[in-house]
Amino acid sequence: MLRQIIVSSTFVMLAAGLPAAAQAQAREGFWIGAGVGYGSVGVGCDVCSGQDRESGSTGYLRGGWTLNQRTLVGIDFDLWSKTVENDVELNLYNLTGSLTFYPSVTSGFFVKAGAGISTIDSQVDNATLELGKGFGLTTGAGYDIRLGRMISLTPAVGYWYGHPGDLRVGPATLLSNWHQDLFEFTIGITFH
Repeated sequence: MLRQIIVSSTFVMLAAGLPAAAQAQAREGFWIGAGVGYGSVGVGCDVCSGQDRESGSTGYLRGGWTLNQRTLVGIDFDLWSKTVENDVELNLYNLTGSLTFYPSVTSGFFVKAGAGISTIDSQVDNATLELGKGFGLTTGAGYDIRLGRMISLTPAVGYWYGHPGDLRVGPATLLSNWHQDLFEFTIGITFH
């Protein structure tokens, strides 16, 4: 896992240092992106201690509007999923309003941040149990590698934090004061 983190981080940093294109990258109007990757989750609660981080698959869908050549606003939907004991699937979600900033008009390097809602559910025997919902944050950085004037390959690193609070099934509280943090490495396609 550490090797994957180092390789992914190195790739993003090298991409950020690539020479800028001779002309500005086109960023205008509506934009949308989707991607997949790897994420490492840490959790905590009032009775949780010493838990190891869990790895799983991540995915995202993002879209929004270009304010100017350096600033995008949008909505991000992020998902982390893993099948755990006895075919029980655990899913973490963040739905956030986001702001993406490109420090240079001619570079594909960007940083982003957002705030919104974090949720958690579990799927057991083809039934979905909604466990909790609360405050969520996201932040990250990446690089748009132009494949054409309006399409990019987008490697990125990200961090999410979620605080769904008490996890419940019906009126019963399973765990109190639940929170999670996730580091992810993704690759996606962005249409500008």
